Order: sequence, then structure tokens, then C-alpha cells
Amino acid sequence: MLAEIRNFRPKKKRSSAEDEARAKRSATIAELLETEEELVRDLHFAVDRYYHHLDLPTTPRHVTDARDILFGNFNFFPDFHKNVLIEGLKYNAETPRLIGKTFLRLERDFDQHAEYCSSEPLAQEFLENNAAIREYFEDLSSSIGDEKRLQEHL
Repeated sequence: MLAEIRNFRPKKKRSSAEDEARAKRSATIAELLETEEELVRDLHFAVDRYYHHLDLPTTPRHVTDARDILFGNFNFFPDFHKNVLIEGLKYNAETPRLIGKTFLRLERDFDQHAEYCSSEPLAQEFLENNAAIREYFEDLSSSIGDEKRLQEHL
């Protein structure tokens, strides 16, 4: 009996450590979801205010002709992040060890990001070297009350 008393370890510390780890995981997942939702808002803003603006008949031809150079596959991202990635993260939020599987399952979709990232520096350079197009988008930013320039959204 004396040996049992000496070897007794209160379970509260272990439980407390587990609770703390669980709370940290939950906070990290919540932050990940919050960050993704903020990204979706920013992406939708850029697509709605800049990308779709190129569809207007009043947009000069030299600007609309630059759509693919400037945006590439940018319009893919808002819906992907909102309807696929965030939903996958929410689905697995209660089982944190499955969060990584969400990203692995979407590996091919993330190839779209790699494609965009490889062309984005060219878009930035194009805007820098084409004053008429850069000024057009700077004027557009001002007219819609956007504190950022297109370059910052890309």
C-alpha cells in the first residue's frame, strides 16, 4: 500500500497538459480558418473590383488585352479557397490530425497556385513597365476608394 501511495501521480497534470495542447490546436485551427476567410474576402474584392472591371465595355482595349498577363488564373482562387479549402478544413477541424490530409487531397488544386506564383512576377514587371495600364489601374483604385494598388492585390 505504501508503494502505491509513493507511486501515485495525480492525473490532473496530464489532463491539464492534454487540455492545454487541445486548446492550442483549436486556437491554431481557428486562426487558420480566420486567415483563410480573410484571404477569401481579399481575393473576392480583387476579382470583383479589378478582374471583372475588365469585362465592362468602357474598359480600353489595351487594358482588357492585358488580362491574362496581369491576372493569369487569379480568378480561380476565391472560389477554391471558399468552397473547397475552407470547407475541407472545417470538416476536419474536430480531428486535427486530418487537417494535413485536407492539403494532401487538394495537392493538384494547389498546382494552380504554383502556376500563378510563377507568372506573378511577370505581371508586376508588366505593370511597372506599362505606364498607361498602370495609371489606368491606379485611377481605378482611386475611383473605388481602394487604399491598395492592383500590384498589392496580385
